[in-house]
Amino acid sequence: MSMRLVSSFGSDSVLRMGVTLAMVGAYLPPGELARHERFADAFARYEQLIRPYVESVQQLPPSVPHLLYPTTATGVAIINKLADLAASKVVKKVLTRFRPSTVQDETQLNGIELPRYGF
Repeated sequence: MSMRLVSSFGSDSVLRMGVTLAMVGAYLPPGELARHERFADAFARYEQLIRPYVESVQQLPPSVPHLLYPTTATGVAIINKLADLAASKVVKKVLTRFRPSTVQDETQLNGIELPRYGF
């Protein structure tokens, strides 16, 4: 795997997983390099760990691109009004009532089990 692949994956802005994906992508290589004597083995293991996670994060439901990326002025106006509504204090207040109160296990990050490297 080339180093370009490490920095080239990304998430759609709709899913809002770009930072999480970047953090996981930055966390795994040093640990795998420390665990393996050969770079090729470390990067093969890195890819084995990261690829399913990247693919799951990059998945969009089939209708999402058409709904959230309108091509008409009316569609853009509707999306802008929905964004205004979603950002309103009332909606934020309601959504905070449905937020889970439990803390997520630090080794489990949105569907990927992070190895403990000891550093």
